[in-house]
Amino acid sequence: MNAATIRDSQKPIDVSTFYDSSTQTITGRNGDAINLVIEFKARLTTSSVTRLSLSIDIGGVVGEIYPNTFVLAKGQNQEHYYLQTISAYTLDTWETNGGTVKIESNQSAEVYDIRYVITRTHKAR
Repeated sequence: MNAATIRDSQKPIDVSTFYDSSTQTITGRNGDAINLVIEFKARLTTSSVTRLSLSIDIGGVVGEIYPNTFVLAKGQNQEHYYLQTISAYTLDTWETNGGTVKIESNQSAEVYDIRYVITRTHKAR
């Protein structure tokens, strides 16, 4: 992900960034609640039935959270649209490590046009 376009002029004044492009992680502050929208497109490059799995990896002993799996059912070379909304809270592990969006496939597939919309819904005290 290249993070070529970041629109954050309306973020809260106490948030320096919601996404750290150097580490490719979604930042967190201990005690914040966020709404995270993840969008992307995927295309099978094989004729096999393919499953994509998405999760947020915050590292430490917690590891991957909010897992979701879906099937690309349209067939080879057909574009699939994916959208997931996650209501999350970011505690100390997320704050320390950041959250890395992981997309894994059991077969060959292209994933592209990835977009995150991150909104803080509750501020830590």
